[in-house]
Amino acid sequence: MKIAVVAALAGLALTSAAMAQWTGVTINDGTAYFRVATSGTGTTMPASSTGGATGFQADFRLGSLTSTDHLYTNWWWYRTANDTREHAIASPSGSAAVSRSLLPNEVTYSNIQPQTTGGNSFLRFALNYRIVDLDGAGTGAAIVYSTLTVTNTGTTDILGLNLFNYVDYYLNGGDSNDVVPLSNTGTTAGGDRWITVNDSLAAGLGMSHIGIGASSFGVGSFSAVGGQMTDTNTDNFNNFNNGATPTGGQDLTGVFQWNFGTIIAGGSASATSVVVIPTPAAAALLGLGGLVATRRRRA
Repeated sequence: MKIAVVAALAGLALTSAAMAQWTGVTINDGTAYFRVATSGTGTTMPASSTGGATGFQADFRLGSLTSTDHLYTNWWWYRTANDTREHAIASPSGSAAVSRSLLPNEVTYSNIQPQTTGGNSFLRFALNYRIVDLDGAGTGAAIVYSTLTVTNTGTTDILGLNLFNYVDYYLNGGDSNDVVPLSNTGTTAGGDRWITVNDSLAAGLGMSHIGIGASSFGVGSFSAVGGQMTDTNTDNFNNFNNGATPTGGQDLTGVFQWNFGTIIAGGSASATSVVVIPTPAAAALLGLGGLVATRRRRA
């Protein structure tokens, strides 16, 4: 079982050069808890922009810090026209430049520079996680928002920006019994991409992974989806549901892709994914599309 440690800050944000850390953290709202860290008991962010982030740990627990975990990985990748493959947001060589702002239910990492620069040296990332307890009773209703914002700080346009939110599901404390029904996977009326995950051994338990305004999605086995994120090719996820996912339990992962195209000099783009339990009715009632949006804007 993964172990989490709460960071209690009495409701005050901490942001300063002294807090310039690239570390994992636990956030909570009521009886809902979310942790990001490396696998095992480590607390540093992924060191590799290629393979490391597929094993990067994220915990999503409802009720207490020792309750059943429902999530193994929740991380972000990117690609531009300057890249020949996808790259994870990874611990940069100049990690001291990264600043962290922390509230009890929210954490933001700012001024993240890409580990592999080349033509992307003017990109700057900000990564935010926020958790909301939907019922306050620890009975299994909570939502985790994850937002990645990319800014072009240069004087020339950057072409072909794609963002990817990669999640390894761990519903009901395991990853060998996940099922994704075909009928509950696809696109909502509002244009959001939606992946519903059930547990073959726990009737009525479900999780939704939602890409707000995402261009496309992919869902399948760890080797199918994680393998594409970590291979040496450029990959696009054209709404595929791989292999036996609708019928049999297995270790499933999902990814949403946002295709922003050109990011003008001084401009930025932002993408948000959501993981929510229960699913799907509670998520629909929240009006997720009205709470967060995917956008491209000038800074």
